[in-house]
Amino acid sequence: VPEFIEFTTPLYNKKMICGSRVLRLGAQISRHWYRHYPGRVAATCISIILGLPFYDTQCGAKLIEKELAVKIFADPFVNPWLFDVELIARIVVLYGRNQAAQLIYELPLSSWTDVEGSKVSLGYLIRVPYELSRIYWRYRRQLNNS
Repeated sequence: VPEFIEFTTPLYNKKMICGSRVLRLGAQISRHWYRHYPGRVAATCISIILGLPFYDTQCGAKLIEKELAVKIFADPFVNPWLFDVELIARIVVLYGRNQAAQLIYELPLSSWTDVEGSKVSLGYLIRVPYELSRIYWRYRRQLNNS
């Protein structure tokens, strides 16, 4: 994503840049309602769990500094579909919540189109609260101390 490049310079000192699919004037964001609304509910829960004001943890557009990537991808994930949440939790654990908030930048994308044929089923959507609770319980002590 070309707009990410600007934020990789030392001026910004960001270790992780996450795309955010925010529908707004001037942006070409095309999302299906059945993905958008459950995603908003999940994002709100995720923000509460992480203690960070994330809008869109599940956007696939991410750029991560190499040294950080080595650390946060070192261990297996609780859930492969929600690994984004765990990546952010691991950054909070490594740096503390305040520093993590400075090192992660959520960049509103200028364009995005949902890909047809999602592999996420209705049955999985029903399991999301359970899967989020598993992530929370794995990191709860470290997140609460950050």
